[in-house]
Amino acid sequence: MALHEKELLEALSSSRILTAMITPAVLISACGTLIFSTASRLGRIFDRVNVMKEEVEEIYPCNPTSLARFRQDGRLRSIIPLSTQ
Repeated sequence: MALHEKELLEALSSSRILTAMITPAVLISACGTLIFSTASRLGRIFDRVNVMKEEVEEIYPCNPTSLARFRQDGRLRSIIPLSTQ
């Protein structure tokens, strides 16, 4: 019985309990930080794409044939994907 009680006291020591409580909180916080950082970067990408799209629309206002010709030349491929024709 003495061995069992000693193991129980070691398992219930304050450092092990605190470690078991803090570790999940730290991991959840780290995951939240990574998600927030990724969402922020993705938002900046979308903002930049919208700015570039507006610049192209100023050059070629509502003229689908000119935009298609410009895209076929390959100059627009990196700015606007083909799915927006």
